[in-house]
Amino acid sequence: MNTDTRHNPNPYYGGRTYRPFGLSRTELAAWVLERTIEDPDTGCLFWQGAANATPNNIYGVIRMGSKNILVHRLVAEVYHGLSPDQVVDHVISRGCTGLGLCVNPEHLEPVTQRENVIRGWAARRASA
Repeated sequence: MNTDTRHNPNPYYGGRTYRPFGLSRTELAAWVLERTIEDPDTGCLFWQGAANATPNNIYGVIRMGSKNILVHRLVAEVYHGLSPDQVVDHVISRGCTGLGLCVNPEHLEPVTQRENVIRGWAARRASA
């Protein structure tokens, strides 16, 4: 499905789309959710736009002003009231398998960095 892996590591990349300017964060989150592919087995909503790869994952990104922001953080902020000192946990127990590319608000939960690390350790132990 990825049309250009040289520039975008997102396997669900649907081609370049230009977002409308002047949207509020709430409108932008709704725009993001419109640009997803749903996995019927897990309920994950996979972002089809730009992404950045890290050593452990791929995260969807969108440009706001002069910054790239993570799309799952934007959705969590709008739907759950994410505060700046929190991170977003993709909750595996709710069926999430998309991790950084899943933007389903039901799969996202604001937690502290400590809680996110503990959950990650528990998930790795359970899969071993």
